[in-house]
Amino acid sequence: MISSTPKTQRDNKFYKNILRSILFFVGFVFFIILVYRSWNEIQSVLQTLNWPLFILSIWIALLDAILISLLFQQILKKYDFNIDYPRVGQMFFYGQIAKYIPGRLWSVFYHATFLQRPGATKVILFANLDLMAVSVLRSFIISVTLILCQWNILVALTITILGIITFWLLTRSCWISYIFQALFQRNETNKTALCQSKIDNFIVHLIGILNWVTFLLAHFLVMHSAFGFSLLESTQYIAYFGISWVIGVLSFFFPAGIGVREITFIFLAQTFNQDQSVTLELLTAIAIIYRFWEILLGFGNVSIGFALSKFYQKEQAQ
Repeated sequence: MISSTPKTQRDNKFYKNILRSILFFVGFVFFIILVYRSWNEIQSVLQTLNWPLFILSIWIALLDAILISLLFQQILKKYDFNIDYPRVGQMFFYGQIAKYIPGRLWSVFYHATFLQRPGATKVILFANLDLMAVSVLRSFIISVTLILCQWNILVALTITILGIITFWLLTRSCWISYIFQALFQRNETNKTALCQSKIDNFIVHLIGILNWVTFLLAHFLVMHSAFGFSLLESTQYIAYFGISWVIGVLSFFFPAGIGVREITFIFLAQTFNQDQSVTLELLTAIAIIYRFWEILLGFGNVSIGFALSKFYQKEQAQ
């Protein structure tokens, strides 16, 4: 196999930088369009917000995102890509903008532009699939647990423990590599990245627990700051939102699942909510609040990515 020349490597780096800039710009344009189209609906519910609690919920949600980015770093280690956190964080948080472009693979391409090693795109694809799987698992298990809490606490606790254990096992597993091995093994020049489970078990176990706390606390504060819901009243809506988030993630052709999540949330709440006093107007207001919340999280993600980018550049200059 012919090795890359320095000129080829420089050209590849140049084109990746161009692609990265284009994807970020296009994603940001779609994000701004979303903000513009949602603004009239958002304005109608802003006056009733408890802003201190609402802002606190955003900070906790951003902490949750940082935990997920640390998990992304550990997942990359499985494929022998040991990257310092400032670079991984920059990839992860800037890459969140790419999810607003219709289609789910744009963030994969965006992440791949940060890596110059052979096989980087394949590894990023595997790592993103890994991360999506554990994220979907977390949201689904939390939602099921919250629903079961209203019926049987013991069963809900059992599901919680099994869910966290599955989260740990799935993160450490090389299942993505095994599934895709057959697709690449016939091509000797494009071998699948070896998955060796080189992860820090303590960090993964800690993230698996803290993720539950940050998820539940952030979502409860959203409900309480906007509508004054108690913890018990909030659980069912958090559960419906968790399930609708999963549906949105799996809706590959809708940018960031926008529209699909709101419709799914309202459908679930109308269908399964036992409180007959809950109106369609209230459910719509909840969906709008969540959209506004996620828009602010989008700005927060970009801000964290920018800060990590500056920190990384400063480190490289030394």
